Amino acid sequence: MTMKNTPIAETTLEMVKHISFFHGGLLFLLGSICFYPSMYDITILSIHIGAWCFIVGCAFFAFASILDFIQHMKLKYSSTDQIVFSQDEEKGRINTSLSHKSTSSMSSRDNSSQDETELNKESNFVLAKAIISFANIFAAMSFLVGAVYFLPRFYEQNERIGCYGFIIGCIILCLSSSYMILALRESIWQSTSTLIGSILFIVGSIFFLPEYLVLEGGVVLAVNFFIIGSIFFTLTPMIDIWIVLRATRYKV
Repeated sequence: MTMKNTPIAETTLEMVKHISFFHGGLLFLLGSICFYPSMYDITILSIHIGAWCFIVGCAFFAFASILDFIQHMKLKYSSTDQIVFSQDEEKGRINTSLSHKSTSSMSSRDNSSQDETELNKESNFVLAKAIISFANIFAAMSFLVGAVYFLPRFYEQNERIGCYGFIIGCIILCLSSSYMILALRESIWQSTSTLIGSILFIVGSIFFLPEYLVLEGGVVLAVNFFIIGSIFFTLTPMIDIWIVLRATRYKV
């Protein structure tokens, strides 16, 4: 989607979406810091604060992913309407050409066929991005389950669900980011940043499993991976915000 043809409402929606992603990444960063053992020495509520930062951050991620899905579905239906209009227009041209026995009917039909092919490609491209957005919603929900189980009262019931929730969510993000990079070849930098952040969170979540937490420095190591991963999660929307602002400035 090119920003030149984007109306003000769509630009605003883009900004709201990216700012929501940014707040999600920032809250994940703050939440990760709260899990340092030294933070627990400052206040016994640090783990509660950290878990709630994760929960609210997941809500921002889910909200942004839902906006992204709605945006791409609107584009999908818009491109489908264009294809139908193009087909109807082509039928009208053929009927007119036959009635006037125009010699240019074949050339007109070829041009229309090319236009329809391009519209179909664009429609399939938008649909693929909508599916990715839908997958990201599931990733955010998985993160949310994991974040809830990092609250002490739930963590005591099961020490693994929180880690597994984060791991599953990150695996989904890894798959969707990889598809964006390798198949769609769009948003390369943003997708790469998300991919790196997801991998780091997977490693950090593994080190948060009980069998690794007992190791010396295991908690600090896990938190370090979370913090670096959160920085990459925050970097992704920052790139998108810069692109939107830059495009808007040139548009004006």
